[in-house]
Amino acid sequence: MSSRSELARRMNPGQQGSNPKTFVLEVHHPSSMDDVLHDLWGSESLQETADSHLRIVRLGSDLEFWVDGLGGRFWRFHTLGAAADAHRALKKVVDRHRWLDWPWLPTEQLRYVWPGAPIRQVSTSFDASDFSGSSMPTSRLRLRASGPDAGALLDQLGTLRSFSRSISLSGVQIRAHDEAFGADVDEAVTRDGRFVAAGGSFEFHEAIVSGVIARYEALVSAIESRLLHWEQIDGGGGVVRGTPITILFSEPVSDLNGMIEGVFNSRLPFRLWGTYEHDDMSVLVDAVDLHVGQTLTFQFTPASVTMMANDGTCGNTVARFVSNLQHSFDANIRFADEELQAAMAPTDMAVAQ
Repeated sequence: MSSRSELARRMNPGQQGSNPKTFVLEVHHPSSMDDVLHDLWGSESLQETADSHLRIVRLGSDLEFWVDGLGGRFWRFHTLGAAADAHRALKKVVDRHRWLDWPWLPTEQLRYVWPGAPIRQVSTSFDASDFSGSSMPTSRLRLRASGPDAGALLDQLGTLRSFSRSISLSGVQIRAHDEAFGADVDEAVTRDGRFVAAGGSFEFHEAIVSGVIARYEALVSAIESRLLHWEQIDGGGGVVRGTPITILFSEPVSDLNGMIEGVFNSRLPFRLWGTYEHDDMSVLVDAVDLHVGQTLTFQFTPASVTMMANDGTCGNTVARFVSNLQHSFDANIRFADEELQAAMAPTDMAVAQ
C-alpha cells in the first residue's frame, strides 16, 4: 500500500522532467477526510494509503492528486500533472463548495518565502478598475520580471510614490539553499497557495510549503483570537471578549460608495454580500461571508475600515479581504493592531521552520 515514502519518491523534483506541484486548500468541514473527498469526487476516484492522513485521487487518466490532510484545515494536493489541469480541477470544487477556500497570502509573506533566498522572478497583479473610489497615480500594474535582480527591481519601484500603492505580488520564484537538504531548489509560489519545485528534493519542497503555510496560518489564528464572543463569569453574568479589527489605508478614500460596491457584490474574489447605510462620517455595512456563511459588520471611513466579526467567523475571510484589497485598492494597507501586522509581515523567519 502506498505511503509517504512512496509520495516522496514519486514527487522527487530531482528526477528529470519531474516538477512536483502542491496546491493548498483551506477545508472548513467537520467530516472525515474520506467523507470530504467523497463529496468532492466520489468514492470511485479515491484510493487509500498506509497513512490515515494521505489519500490518492485519480481524475481521469492524466491527473492524480496525493492529498495530505495532516496539516489540519490546510490540505495539500500534490501532483505531477499539468499545472493548468490541476488548478482547473481544484477551482471547480472551490467554486461549488462554500466550505472550501484558497489561502490568500498577503504581499508581505510572498516577499520572504525562505530565509536568505533571493527572488529570481516576480509577478504583480494590481487592478483598481472596479473601485471608482480609487484615485491612484497607477490604477493598473502588471509586471513580470526575471533574473538575479528581480527582487531589487521590486524594491526600487516601491520607493516611487506613483507605484508604491500598486505593487502587490501575485507570485515569486526563489532560489533556496539549505545545508540540511544538501541541494538548491527553485520554488515558484503564488498568492493563492500554489507551489512548483524544480531541482532539490521533495523534502525541501515540503519544508518550503510548510514554512509559507505556517506563517499564513499564524495570521489566520491571530485574527480568530480577536473574534467577538460571550464568556460566562463564575457566579453569573458574562462579558464580551474579543476586539474589532481595523485596517488602515495609506491614502484617504475619495469615494467610499465606489469602494464598497466593488467589495460587497457577492462575486469573487471577495465573496462578500452586504447592505449599507451612511452617517456623516462613515458607512456601515452589514455583510455575509459567502465562504462559511457568518455575518460581519464593517465600518468604513476615508482613512480605515473596521471589522466586527463574531466567534465562528473564519479567519481566512479576513485574510481574503485584506489580500484582495492589496490587489485592487491599496497595496500598502496595514493592520492597526501591531500584533496582527507582525503576523501579516513577520520579520522572524523562524516561525516557518
